[in-house]
Amino acid sequence: MTRLLLILAVLPCFAFTYAGFSYAQDEAVEEQAEPAQEEEGAAEQPAEEQEADVSEELSDEEANEAKKAARKESTKLDTVDPDLRELNDSLAALTGDLDSNNRRHFYTLYNNNNMIRTVEYVRGQIGNAIDACSKNNPDMEEKLRERYEQWTDAVNAKLSDAEAQVENMVLAQDYASEDDINTVLEQANELRAKTQENVERIPVTSPEACEYLLNKMDETQANMESYLDSVLVAMPRSMDE
Repeated sequence: MTRLLLILAVLPCFAFTYAGFSYAQDEAVEEQAEPAQEEEGAAEQPAEEQEADVSEELSDEEANEAKKAARKESTKLDTVDPDLRELNDSLAALTGDLDSNNRRHFYTLYNNNNMIRTVEYVRGQIGNAIDACSKNNPDMEEKLRERYEQWTDAVNAKLSDAEAQVENMVLAQDYASEDDINTVLEQANELRAKTQENVERIPVTSPEACEYLLNKMDETQANMESYLDSVLVAMPRSMDE
């Protein structure tokens, strides 16, 4: 699980680093691939509930310090995007009573849904860059579009398999209704889309930049396929544990 969460945390940055994009204003990609979870247990206990548990095994001084920390964390959450807070609440409600195996199963499908959507986003951004380069460099258009078609055919095949795995995992479980799980996944997808819309990216379309993009397509394709292969490997493992 820790490995999966780490992959999700760095995936957007990795994807753009190796996609061969050049931007006029190269803003950092928002860390949205895993918006509500930095640790597996993060959604298990909302900050406002932490105070009630801190005094059971601590001295008075330690308990007071822990309560102060819990109140500080609760105050910090007040400034969080309301959509992110709502997603955290939904995750806590869905996973709070699950045993460790079911929780692992859910977060495997949740994290891999995030990875799939991130790959889709990268695919769209590469498509935008191909369009811009083709418009400004018509002599390169045929090569660019031909290579992008090959890229999308390969990545889309992996995406279809990965999406089928997520759907199968939703059907295979019995700890929550399909509607409840799909609702949480849709919340995460909508929050991610909103975050991505707030990041404006203007590709540089000089001949040199577009040639660089074209030369990086093999590497980019291999990276995206590798990310999606990790989805296909992780899911059966989770179901067997």
